[in-house]
Order: sequence, then C-alpha cells, then structure tokens
Amino acid sequence: STRQWEADPAVMEHALGMHNDIIRGLLDEHSGYEVKTEGDAFMVAFSETANAVRCGLAIQRALLDAPWPDKLLENADSQVVRGDDGELLYRGLRVRVGIHTGEPIYARDPITGRMDYFGPMVNRSARVESRSSGGQVVISKLSRSLLPDDFDAPISSIGIHELKGLGQAELFQVCEPALAARTFEMDARLPIGAEGAGDDKLPPTPSSPAPPPLSASDADLVALKQLRKQRIADKWWRTSLKKKVEVLEAELAKSQAKIRQMRFLQAAKR
Repeated sequence: STRQWEADPAVMEHALGMHNDIIRGLLDEHSGYEVKTEGDAFMVAFSETANAVRCGLAIQRALLDAPWPDKLLENADSQVVRGDDGELLYRGLRVRVGIHTGEPIYARDPITGRMDYFGPMVNRSARVESRSSGGQVVISKLSRSLLPDDFDAPISSIGIHELKGLGQAELFQVCEPALAARTFEMDARLPIGAEGAGDDKLPPTPSSPAPPPLSASDADLVALKQLRKQRIADKWWRTSLKKKVEVLEAELAKSQAKIRQMRFLQAAKR
C-alpha cells in the first residue's frame, strides 16, 4: 500500500475508508472482535477458527466487488486482473490474511478501554500473516487441524516456511472457490519433512539437545506461569485504574476547595 499512498494520498484515504467499512461489516457477520488497527492493518479475534477463515474468504470476495474509485484501479497494485478464461481475479485493494489459533494473554487497554491481546500466540499470528500475499488467506497447521475435512473451501499445504524468530512451520492456503485461479509467489519455502521444520513451536537450537517431554508437574508449572502472567496483566490494569481514580479524586477535592473559598469570599463581602 506504500506505493499507492505515494501515488495519490487522497484516493487511498477514500479507499482505506471503504476497506475499513467492509472489514468491520464482515466482522459483525462472522462474530469477530476488532482488537485494534495499525495503519491499514486489522488485528481481529474469533471464538471459532472456522468463523475466522470464513471471514477471511468473505473479505477477499467483498474487496473484489467493492465500488473502488476509477483512479485507484489505474494503479498497478490495484488494477483489474483476469484469468485465462476471463474470470475476474483481482480488482481494487489486495489484502493479506493470516490466521493462527491459540490462547493469547489479554488485558484491557487503559487508554481505549478495549481488550487488547498480546504474547506468543499473537506474535505467531503476525508471522503467519507476513507469509501471505495480497489476496491470499494463509493459516497455521494448528488452525488447519481445527477445520473439518469437508470445509466450505479447498485447503492445501504451501510447504514449510521460515517464521521470523520462531523457526519453521508448515502453512496452508484456503482458497475461495471462485478465485481458485489466483496464484501467489511463496519465497523461502522448504520441502515438507525438512530437518528442523516444526509445527507452531520453536525448534531446538543445534547447540542444545531437544527439550524433554513435559511431565505432569512440568505442564502444571507452564500453566502456572501463564496464570501468573495473566494476573500480572490484571494487576497492572487495576493499578492503572486506581491511579486514574486517585488523580480524579484529587482534582475533585481541589475544585471543591476552590468553590468553598469562593463562597467564603462572597459571604465576607456581604
């Protein structure tokens, strides 16, 4: 989108507004929650993996049919592209969609008051999204395992990919049937079964042995650590809120003192 913003900021501003309206409308239809936006990117959450994938596919369809400004369609990054049989493949803004499933750490944002998500699960979701191309829906292997075999749209492996800072993982593409002729360039792809390729987890470093399997006590310890992290986040939110209340109470006390002083002065003048 950088080139499009540079080419015509006014057109892109209008197009971004359309883009945001489309995504927010589809979030409502698929029971999604808007966590936050960063520039022209959305972070969203769903209670069901299938709803997340269906929403991603619906976004690709809706963007294709949106009434984009003619000037936007003149840009090489958003122009109309048709397949060999004349079918419409691209038209307007192209959006990358990446999906991963897990339980994030969460806390209420002290400024916006909305629930914010962070932690390893969110980081991996961002890395999965970074491996997708405009117009493509890419999901992690864990997300794939939670979809039924007879899911609404075809699902295919796109091989093992390097996720920055997280090692290697197999990724999958979910394709909207009407857009099956879309093709994408996938770089840094490794053959399935390559040494060190993992599934949504950090591989052991060559200099250290693989970690032992978790025992029951180890699993309890991991759960306890996650619980502690959540409690720390909750405590931080409560402390932040308490400080804000204290500031407001102090300001209220000052205002009340000024009012009493003014009343005293008025009484003295009488």
